[in-house]
Amino acid sequence: MNATFVLLSNGVDTYAENDASLAQCAAKGLKCVVQDDRLGSYKFTVGQTAGNDGKYVSSGNSLGQTFTTPADPDIAIDTIQLYIDRTQWTAGRKLTLSLYTSPSKTNLLGSSSITGPVADDYPVFKLYQWLASGTTYYFELTSDNASNIGWVVGQTSNVYAGGTAYQNGTALANYDFWFRLNYGQKMYSGGTQPSTTLINDIAAHYAANPGVLGYSLVDEPSAAAMVGLQGTMEKFRQADPNHLTYVNLLPTYASNLGFGAAAGDYVTTSSALGQSFKTNSGTTHISTIQLYIDKSQWGSNEPLTLKLWNSSAKTTLLGQSTLSGSSTNFPIFTVNASVSPNTVYYWELTHGGEETTPLAGLSAPQAA
Repeated sequence: MNATFVLLSNGVDTYAENDASLAQCAAKGLKCVVQDDRLGSYKFTVGQTAGNDGKYVSSGNSLGQTFTTPADPDIAIDTIQLYIDRTQWTAGRKLTLSLYTSPSKTNLLGSSSITGPVADDYPVFKLYQWLASGTTYYFELTSDNASNIGWVVGQTSNVYAGGTAYQNGTALANYDFWFRLNYGQKMYSGGTQPSTTLINDIAAHYAANPGVLGYSLVDEPSAAAMVGLQGTMEKFRQADPNHLTYVNLLPTYASNLGFGAAAGDYVTTSSALGQSFKTNSGTTHISTIQLYIDKSQWGSNEPLTLKLWNSSAKTTLLGQSTLSGSSTNFPIFTVNASVSPNTVYYWELTHGGEETTPLAGLSAPQAA
């Protein structure tokens, strides 16, 4: 096989699955970029777990509850958990939880059924539906049998501000059922990032494995995710500086976020321009630095010198290069400097002539 590394994906995203794949890669002399499902989805729960009462569900008595989704974007309801007395849930009797856009039940989003007996009093109904943020929805529990099943536990006071309980389609005053809404949110949406604890756990599992090349964060993210991805990369660099992080980029102009508009500044004899940057986990040498400079305003009598420093304090010069004019807008300055991985450095461009030369740049997105 003509390959240099393997990108693990397509459902290979748990410790056990990755470990098995790493063993296969090692047998072929390959390294793997591992993927963990927890890096792509943020899981959280919203619930009403007070209960001092209950009601029975049967084919003639449906029970329901309205609820309001969080205001965060890109929200999906994964599962809904209820509190139902399993001792009165007879074997062979099926309960179905249906999710609607409203109590009028004109738009069914999904449903999940469980047939007794069950292992405990907290059955989990699997729905996996994308929902709009800050919106009220309705779930309803029904039975295929005329016999009572329950109690389905509730609370005889208005303890949940986001909705209310229903019985046979009628709202119950000052009553809410016991429930847990288990959500999933697309990671890096609305500012979410994997926690440091999670990243430390993942790194601790893989860092010593000789078959690991690095960590895959997400496939084809939007430009809105870049800030969160950068933060996640930095956390991995702290937890495991010896392995790379990988993102499969989807070409996007993201004009709605303010990217793409050209801007720039002039470098003059009295005004230098510079940029700090951080090396990745595998960089030990910088050969060249390429800039975007308008060649039409850069004459052969205008020497520009690019110096690479250990920091913006400029205490140690690592390399430098001088050019006088360029045949392209993308001149290359050769510095040939030894550097350290995961370290911040600084380059600075100075003007040795009498004219001004524009150094192009990209405008940054404005803060919301």
